[in-house]
Amino acid sequence: MAWLKIVGDCIYYAGSGQLSGSEDISVLHGLMAYLPSALLYAEVKKFKRRPRYLEFFVQVARKGLADGSADLVTGWCTDAEQVLVK
Repeated sequence: MAWLKIVGDCIYYAGSGQLSGSEDISVLHGLMAYLPSALLYAEVKKFKRRPRYLEFFVQVARKGLADGSADLVTGWCTDAEQVLVK
């Protein structure tokens, strides 16, 4: 029944579009399947202080490239590089 709670959380956050960056990782993984890559990147940026930020970024970048948004992904890479340098 834990998966039901995760699905409910994903639906709630996807509808509100308001992640804070402190949510459970499973919520973010659920949103990765649901949100378009541009909106998803805005949500992943909120997790930049988390140790797994790079993992999330790579998944969003992969989804963006699959969607055909290579120019957006290039800009995201510059932003991610700046976060990692800090």
